[in-house]
Amino acid sequence: MISLFLAEDHTLFAEGLVALLQSNDRFKVVGRAVNGKRALEEIRQLKPQVSLLDINMPEMDGILLSQALLVENPEIRIIILSTYSNSEFVRNLKAIGIRGYVLKSSGIEVLQHAIETVHSGGHWYEPEIEKALVEQGVPETDSDRFGSLSRRELEVLRLIGQGLTGNQMAEKLFLSTHTIETHRKNIQTKLGIRSTGSLIKYANERGLC
Repeated sequence: MISLFLAEDHTLFAEGLVALLQSNDRFKVVGRAVNGKRALEEIRQLKPQVSLLDINMPEMDGILLSQALLVENPEIRIIILSTYSNSEFVRNLKAIGIRGYVLKSSGIEVLQHAIETVHSGGHWYEPEIEKALVEQGVPETDSDRFGSLSRRELEVLRLIGQGLTGNQMAEKLFLSTHTIETHRKNIQTKLGIRSTGSLIKYANERGLC
């Protein structure tokens, strides 16, 4: 039996998914959370074999949650559940160590297959997205740059994408404006992006906002 953890803030979707998964005796959902910070605490404690994470969650989104978990354990098995079908976005997730990516529009059989593949040590991404990655030949260099961002830098980039000012970010993250500006400069250097408008576009294209 494969133990699972689900982080998803839409209650109806989460309850339906849990019921579908547990109708199969190969799976057991050992925990659920509706926000990223709670999920981080629960996953640390419960140590599920596979974690299913939504992208957009309050307090800490699925990307930042994945970053935090992968820093602690690079071998952790994570599958992202999302509505985004942007191939470059998925490439960036692959670059930071995400093992699986399943669209919420997919059937339960697809998710079950993805879980079993990831649990066994493999990787599973939506075929249409995987095919697009190959056809587009998206350069690895951008993925490498995205993957080099620290957890805090990703938080700052997400808030930049939301249009927050330096003072607003400092207040939200309980940091000084000087620290926020340092993070911004580091992000600009790592990504090779100078203007705020381009950073906002970059963050939105990668589903951070």
